[in-house]
Amino acid sequence: GCTSLLVCGFAIKDSVGALMPRQYEYIVHYDWMAVTETDDHDELCGILDQMPEIRSYLELDVESVTVRGPDGSTEIIQLYVVPDSSSLEEYVLLRDTGSGALLRPGPDGIIVTRNASVILSFAAGDTVSLQDLHFRQHDFKVSAVTENYLGNAVYMTRDLYERTFGKFEANAVLAVYRDGTDPDEAARRLEQTNISERERELATIKVLGFYDREVHLYVNKETLILTGFGILLGMPTGALYAHALTPILKMPSLYFAVSIRPFSFVLSAALALLFALMVNRMTDRTLNEIDPAEALKSIE
Repeated sequence: GCTSLLVCGFAIKDSVGALMPRQYEYIVHYDWMAVTETDDHDELCGILDQMPEIRSYLELDVESVTVRGPDGSTEIIQLYVVPDSSSLEEYVLLRDTGSGALLRPGPDGIIVTRNASVILSFAAGDTVSLQDLHFRQHDFKVSAVTENYLGNAVYMTRDLYERTFGKFEANAVLAVYRDGTDPDEAARRLEQTNISERERELATIKVLGFYDREVHLYVNKETLILTGFGILLGMPTGALYAHALTPILKMPSLYFAVSIRPFSFVLSAALALLFALMVNRMTDRTLNEIDPAEALKSIE
C-alpha cells in the first residue's frame, strides 16, 4: 500500500511535469498568436510582411463558442476557423487520439480536442451543437478527436463556417520565427507599433510648439480614459465570470459559493490603474525620442 501511494504520487508529479513539453514541443509549433479587431487585421499582416524575423504566418478566425454535447452538457471552447487552402501542420499538429494519424479539418465535420470529448461525453462520429457569440447555433458532426494536453479547441474549415455561421472574417494570425531569431527583440519591435503609426501626428504636435510634458498628456489621457471605462465595465463583468465558476467547479464534496469582498473590487481597480500608469511611463520615453525633422520627411 505504501509503495502504491508513492508510485501514484510520483505519477502525478511526472505527468504534470510532462504536460508543457508534450503540448509545446509535440503539438504547438507556432511561436505566438495575435488576435486583433477585424478592422485592424490587414494592418497587422502588413507589419508582419515587413518583418524579416517572421518565416511564415497563418491568417484565421478565432472566436469563442459554446459546445453542447449529446448529453446536454456545455463548455465554452475556442474555435479556430482555417482557410481551406491553408495547412495547419506548420503551426499546430493535429493527430488522431486512436491511430495517431495526421488530421486536417474537412468540409463535412469538425475536429475537437480530447479533453472536450471527455468532459462533454462524445466521440468521433457523434454530433455536437456549436453556438457563437451572436447566439447562432448549428449541429456539426465530429469527424475526429485530436490529441491535446492544455486547453480545448475546435477546428473548422472556412467553407464549413460560411455554410453555417456566415461570412468568414480573419481576426488572428499564428506566426513562426525564422531560425536564429531573438524572440524578445522581435516582441519589442511589435510593441512599438502603436507609437510608430502615430509618429508623424506626434511630430507635428512637437513642431507646433508643444512641450514634451504636453505631448505626454496628449497621448496618456487616452490610455487613462480607456482604463477608466475598462475598470467600470470590468467590475460587473468580472463578478459574472466569478459566479460562472460555480457550475464549472463541480466537486463531489464541495459547493463552490462565490464571495467577493468590496476590497477586492478596489484592489482590482487600483492594479489596473497602476498597470496603465506604468505603460504610460514607458511610452513617455518613446515619445521623447521622436525626431520631428526625421518623422515629417516625405517618403519618396
